[in-house]
Amino acid sequence: MRGLYLSITFTVLGSLFFVGWGLDKLAEHADSGPENNQENPLTLLYHQLSQGLAQQLNVLPEKVLTTTVNQFQQQYQITSHLVLTADIALPSTLLAQLENDGTLLLASQNDQYLLRKLTQHPTYILQLNFPLEQEENQISLSLRTNHSLIHWHLCHRTFMGFSVN
Repeated sequence: MRGLYLSITFTVLGSLFFVGWGLDKLAEHADSGPENNQENPLTLLYHQLSQGLAQQLNVLPEKVLTTTVNQFQQQYQITSHLVLTADIALPSTLLAQLENDGTLLLASQNDQYLLRKLTQHPTYILQLNFPLEQEENQISLSLRTNHSLIHWHLCHRTFMGFSVN
């Protein structure tokens, strides 16, 4: 009987340890994940696209900027616009960030907006719109987490010799 009590005690303590360790790893992964939109692969792709398009626009005369952006939009099926700098209404801190960094990432409930300053055409700002993928990632993480916990729970019950009712 004593052996059974020791077995149950060590199993429970071991289970608590592994559940705690798993939750710590999950929290660590969530902290280092794409909370910062800069780390999101889709956002990085749009940063590279905006940088390449901005480089192309910087060497062109001002007359053909709108036509080039429209061609880019049709060829790559990406929502992009040229916006006049005077038409941008941003708080002074965000405007300073756009001036210093040359790019600014904004988001609404449905989309993200990447603004890029055109160095050779200071009256224009390039705007790329792209969708958020946050909800899909959260659902996927939730499903993987629930699957892992259910799998662990079932394996644990199988190893303990209890029936799964």
